[in-house]
Amino acid sequence: MPEYGLKIGNLPRITGDRRIMRLLTMGDTQAVSGSRHKFRLHCQHADFCVYFRPLHQGVATASQIIHAVGGGVYDAYFIGSPCRVYVYERKHTRAASGKYGIQLFNKSGSVAFDNLDEPMMPLPNLYIPPLGQGGKVLLFDAATTPHRAVNMHGNRLAMSLDFWRDEYRIYRDAILLENAALFYVFGYSTNTYAARNGDGIPLNWTSANRFGGLSNQKPTSIGVCNTFEHGF
Repeated sequence: MPEYGLKIGNLPRITGDRRIMRLLTMGDTQAVSGSRHKFRLHCQHADFCVYFRPLHQGVATASQIIHAVGGGVYDAYFIGSPCRVYVYERKHTRAASGKYGIQLFNKSGSVAFDNLDEPMMPLPNLYIPPLGQGGKVLLFDAATTPHRAVNMHGNRLAMSLDFWRDEYRIYRDAILLENAALFYVFGYSTNTYAARNGDGIPLNWTSANRFGGLSNQKPTSIGVCNTFEHGF
């Protein structure tokens, strides 16, 4: 190792015409209604990803949908706890550059990183086994949780039917902050729906898309990143 020099760590490998994922914006969600919360972001292209971490203990939380409002404005919705949200985008050619500092170029000649960028540090995916009702998997302990955010790209659903009450319930995979540790859970975040349509006519219980078991029989995974917010 040289005694003097420059070391750039924690950057994804830049090959071909790749650019890093850099922090676009971060902040806390705003309450919408009930247990729904949203985070508004501005991005002129759709090449971004949303990571989050629940803020309240004991409240199962799931990412729900990202809605394009228009004009480069998006709303990311969550159900459960308010969340700290981190949005990363793929650096594009016209991104602002620092006046002084260092720039790294990719093979195509575009700036892949410069001194104004705060890069994303992706970590290996965490794989979640099949879970039954109330299943729980520890993701991070109390010491690690403040440094991590997750992206639920494999969010699973299951359904249970109550023939006597004419209703069905949707069970989601969710993230749970408990005793300052972060867990992946199943069967905590639920919605109940009347099993009749608006005209009072019973739904077709034999329809394939209205019946499912109350367990997740397939493994899934989540994306994880180091938020840099509290160091490493």
